[in-house]
Amino acid sequence: MADIVESLVPPGNPATPGGVVYTLMSTAEAGGQGTYGDLVAGGNTYTLDCYAGTIIDSCLWDGWVTGPANGITVKAATGVPTGIIDAGFIIEYSNNFGDVIEVNNTFVVLSGLQVNALAATPGESINCNNLDGTRVDSCILTGAGRNDKSIVYRPNYISNTIIIVDGSISNVIGLELGAQSDAEIVNCTVINKLGTGQTGITRAFGSPKAINNVSCGWIVGDYNAGFVSSTNNASGDLTASSEGYGTVTGVDYTTAGVDFIDPTINDFRPQPGGKLAGAGTSPPVFLLDIEGNTRPDPDDIGAYAIPSAGASITFTGPNVTQIDGTQDTPLPDPTPD
Repeated sequence: MADIVESLVPPGNPATPGGVVYTLMSTAEAGGQGTYGDLVAGGNTYTLDCYAGTIIDSCLWDGWVTGPANGITVKAATGVPTGIIDAGFIIEYSNNFGDVIEVNNTFVVLSGLQVNALAATPGESINCNNLDGTRVDSCILTGAGRNDKSIVYRPNYISNTIIIVDGSISNVIGLELGAQSDAEIVNCTVINKLGTGQTGITRAFGSPKAINNVSCGWIVGDYNAGFVSSTNNASGDLTASSEGYGTVTGVDYTTAGVDFIDPTINDFRPQPGGKLAGAGTSPPVFLLDIEGNTRPDPDDIGAYAIPSAGASITFTGPNVTQIDGTQDTPLPDPTPD
């Protein structure tokens, strides 16, 4: 089994060994990447390492031959900060055609990416099309969204991801999970800052799991679905409890220093002593959070964990310095049935 790793380096950045400078992610799409072409050889996986920079483009992942042992991973390179607004690899979509990232292949993983979907975006920020093996991990999705569209649409699995909607669109949906029997959403933070969206976390159909998530600010409901075997979820309204997914309700998603560090600057890490701190599962599903911090036991709810005792809590903020990396990092496995 070969793990083929190639680097996507924005113009002006120093190319890493083996790195290729692309101006558009579409250069690496449609099964024509580099010298490897379509990955039809049995057991090959293809990893595209992404470095800090901004790509203004829409991306369609299509035309590859994929399967359980023959997949594609698009990820921030090791060393590129994830979990920090405006850091890492960013796609800022400004055209008027389709989704920002559309996945039309099974077994495609998106990890450590950022998407800022502007108001003109007509589709989803990430559209996984209900395909088996599609995963969204440790990503940041921001923007206004669009009526009757989801920020993230029907992945098989999503974890350690934060969605922040900051527009006045009334019918936008935060996340609609796929319909696979093993579909899960774990340790995600889904926020509508203006309290104007439709539903925070919902499902296509089927019986997926929801574990250790927090959803706040959605008109129809922070949760609105038939999840099963779900636990330790939190909401700003009463749906975490009334839907049977958890007992933490009334989360304050607007005031600094209550349940989040400072929502006014998009710092949605849990506040020590707040409702999310230590309210997750024991043991935690994942060892690390979106920023690479060790998760406590019991876990903190959401994409972020409070740093270990004695560590100062600081907000790194926007426009951090890029740190190039060269190694591939494996993703955690989904929770067992």
